Amino acid sequence: MEVVSGLPFKFYFENKDAFGRFLPNNLSKDELDRYNELCSETYNWHNFVEENKTKKYIGPLFKYAESNGLLTTNIDEENLIYFLEATTPDWFYKKKFLENASGGVLDKIGKNKLIVVFNFFAEPHYDDKFNNSIEKICIDNKFNIKNFFVLTSGNNLEKNTKLEHISDHFFISNATKVLTQFLKHKIVKPNTFDYVCEIVNQDIFQKKKTKHFLCLNRHVDRPHRYAFGLFVEKHNLWDRGNFTFLVCPEEKDNDALIEVFDLNTANEFFIFKKQFHNKIPIQIDTKYLINNIGFSNFGTTSIYYKPIYEETAINIVTETTFRKNSVFLSEKTFHPIINLQPFIMFASNGQLAELRKLGFKTFGNVIDESYDDESDNHKRFVMKY
Repeated sequence: MEVVSGLPFKFYFENKDAFGRFLPNNLSKDELDRYNELCSETYNWHNFVEENKTKKYIGPLFKYAESNGLLTTNIDEENLIYFLEATTPDWFYKKKFLENASGGVLDKIGKNKLIVVFNFFAEPHYDDKFNNSIEKICIDNKFNIKNFFVLTSGNNLEKNTKLEHISDHFFISNATKVLTQFLKHKIVKPNTFDYVCEIVNQDIFQKKKTKHFLCLNRHVDRPHRYAFGLFVEKHNLWDRGNFTFLVCPEEKDNDALIEVFDLNTANEFFIFKKQFHNKIPIQIDTKYLINNIGFSNFGTTSIYYKPIYEETAINIVTETTFRKNSVFLSEKTFHPIINLQPFIMFASNGQLAELRKLGFKTFGNVIDESYDDESDNHKRFVMKY
């Protein structure tokens, strides 16, 4: 079998709409019924997704397969791949995959005649949930785990996974696109902000710094970000940096901070909790949100308020996760790189090593970066200050 692309396989999709357009796999009957009521020549699945009528999204591989004639609805063809754009909730893998896949698909998997490919992108704390769910599905249904393949972007699967996978770093390519956009257009004005976004240029090195640190945090309820806020409060560093802490529904108790503090340190910092929490939200670059859209509803990929980079010397990056052995290079890592700032990472061990492996230089000649080798969360946090 050879298709337009020249590749010797096709992606098997179970559903088409009334106009012959392919629909993503693993849709529930309710989703299909709702979509079929709305679809027309001008209204397609992309519109359905954009209107938030489903949690399924259209990923880049689905679009590629569409445009290259790689899709089929004939399950009797050979060399078929059942493709899934995976979403993060683990209930999807534990239950919905088996519920929504047809008997024909499950039969083909059981007979080793169909490969399941997940395009899986999630934050690191979903990695083990994803692995455990798929491995359990294989055990319970006597599926060969080698028939399940995972394409991951920006996250690392657990080292002991039995799943076949290829890892990539989505945010590197995304940061490249953002940088290209700024180099081409110089300025960008996002719809959600009433100011122009710019990145810095080489003359930043000639300007005198008025503050030591820049640290931007949206979701403060993550233990390492909350702990860093307590550190700033304890040592009264507010005037020495540009800090933002935007969203935290409730105060954290000691148990929540044990990920980054030992018990004694947690108790030491705990007394500053109320003073810190009462300051939230602490804003700088989000003061000009248009139409009160809320802190959770704007993208951070290309939001650069140039003055806060120009006046600060070192970027404190509080990455998505602080868990050991969970390297995750998000847009937060690339903000200081794009804006020519040295940085200290509040992140997993191995974060700087991964950057260097990818060809980036870090700042070990001026900053003690030995913290990156420390797998103990408590010790690694303390080493940063």
